[in-house]
Amino acid sequence: MNTYSYACKLSMFWGSFIIAVLIPLISFAEINLSKEIYFLNGTPTPDSDGKFPSSIYKLDPKTAQVVLTREIVSSESGSDFIHYYYYERLIIIGQNCDSGFKISIVTMDSPLKESSIIMDYSINTCSYIYAYLLNIQGQGLFQVLRLRRKKEPILIGANLTTLKKEDLSWDLYKYFSISGIPGVNLPGGDCFYLNHNPDGILTVPIGKGKSIETDWKIPASITFSKDDVIIAYVNNNEMLALSSMKSHVPDPNGLGHTMYYIFNKKNKEWYSVKFQGGETNIRGFGNWLAGYVADVGRGVDSPGRKERRQTKTATGTPVDWRLDAEGKSKGIYSPGILVLYNLNDQKQYSIQTNQGDNEVLLVEDDIVYYRANRSIFMAKISEKGVEAGTLMIENDIVPDIHWMFTRINQ
Repeated sequence: MNTYSYACKLSMFWGSFIIAVLIPLISFAEINLSKEIYFLNGTPTPDSDGKFPSSIYKLDPKTAQVVLTREIVSSESGSDFIHYYYYERLIIIGQNCDSGFKISIVTMDSPLKESSIIMDYSINTCSYIYAYLLNIQGQGLFQVLRLRRKKEPILIGANLTTLKKEDLSWDLYKYFSISGIPGVNLPGGDCFYLNHNPDGILTVPIGKGKSIETDWKIPASITFSKDDVIIAYVNNNEMLALSSMKSHVPDPNGLGHTMYYIFNKKNKEWYSVKFQGGETNIRGFGNWLAGYVADVGRGVDSPGRKERRQTKTATGTPVDWRLDAEGKSKGIYSPGILVLYNLNDQKQYSIQTNQGDNEVLLVEDDIVYYRANRSIFMAKISEKGVEAGTLMIENDIVPDIHWMFTRINQ
C-alpha cells in the first residue's frame, strides 16, 4: 500500500457559541503571547459513510485552556478533504452535498468569519475526482474541481474573492498551489500528479493524452523512468517539492528511504533530499518541509499502540485503523520519527517521539509544533538541532487535530 495514493485520494453539534474545553496548558510561559494560537481538528472521509465535524479551537492565555470557538463542518455533513495553505493563509474544507460540492473557506487572519460557496454540478452526468487551489497572478485565488463526464475531464472553478463560479481555461491548471499530506495516512491530502516531456519540462496531464507545459524543467541529474508517476507535494512561493512512485523505496525489514527533489524558486536551484522511510510523506510551511517517517508494514504494531485509542469517537477514528487497513504485514509502519528540512540552508532535522501517531502541525519563527498521539509539543530549532519539546496541551480530542495556525493578537 502506498501512503501517497491513499492520502492524496479525495474520495456532535457544538453550537455557534464559545465553549471551554478543559485542555490544560503545561508550560504556558514559553508561548509567544504576541500571537493567537489556533488548532483545527477534522477527519476527512471521502471513501466512507462515517462523518466527523471540523472545528476551530483557540488557546486562551487568561485561563491557560483551549476553547472551541467555531464549528465549520458538522458531524451530519462531514468532509471529503481539508487543505491548508500557509502562504495564502487559508484552510479550505470540501464536502459533497445535495446541491453539488460545498467549499467552506477559513481565513487565518479572520478565523471566525464564515464564508462558503456551492459548486454545483450534476452528479448524474459527472464524477468528482480532485480539488485544487489555483493561485493565478493578476487574477487571484480560485478553488477548482476536476470532474469527469463520460471519461472527458471537466474543470469548474470558483473565485474565492467574489465567491462566484467562473469558467477557467485548462491553461490555468498549471498554477496549482499545494501543501502536502497531514496526519498519519490521513485521507484527503493535497498533492498533484505531473509528467515530463523528453526535454525535461514538467507537464500537467489533463486527460486523453493531453498535457500542459509548466515553467519548470528538471535537470539532467534528476531522472524519472517513463512508467514512473511524478507527485508534487508542495508548491508555494518558496519551493516546488516533488517525489515519485519509484522514489519511495520501502524496506520491510528496516526503514527504507524516500527521495524528494526540491526546486528553490528564489535561486532557481534544484536539490535532492533523502528522508528516512520508504513511505514518508511531507507537508510545507513556508521555507520548511516537515513529515512523518513511515514504511511498509512488517507484522508488528507501530510504537505506542497501547497509549492510543482503539475505538471511534465523535471527532475521528483511531490511527491504527488507517495503519492496518490492509493488515499489519501489508499496511503502514510508523516508527515515531518526524523529519524537517530547511530550504534556505538545506539542513535536515529529526524528532524522536517513539509514538506511531505523530506529525508536525506547524513550523514558524524557528519553533516547531508537533503532535504525538494526544499531546501537542513545541520546540525551538537551533543550530545544534531541535531542542527538547515542551508539552503544551494534552487531551482526548488532540489525536484529531492535524492543522494549526497563528495570527497577530487583535
